Amino acid sequence: GAVMKDDYLDAIGKAGFQEIRLIDETLFPVKDFIGYANAVEIVECSDALMEMARELGTAIASIKVHAVKREP
Repeated sequence: GAVMKDDYLDAIGKAGFQEIRLIDETLFPVKDFIGYANAVEIVECSDALMEMARELGTAIASIKVHAVKREP
């Protein structure tokens, strides 16, 4: 499932990883994903979906993280 970036990075730290660095982040406009929904649903909900996409903007991201976990 999807989680907020800061929560994800925090969870990595709580799992014992150190030197946590965000290597790369790619943002995706929500509107790009609306096209993958069932065509009938888009017709029925298109106004609501497009409004939600406008409000969210680029709320979907893919991140690459570097972290080190040292043995105790």
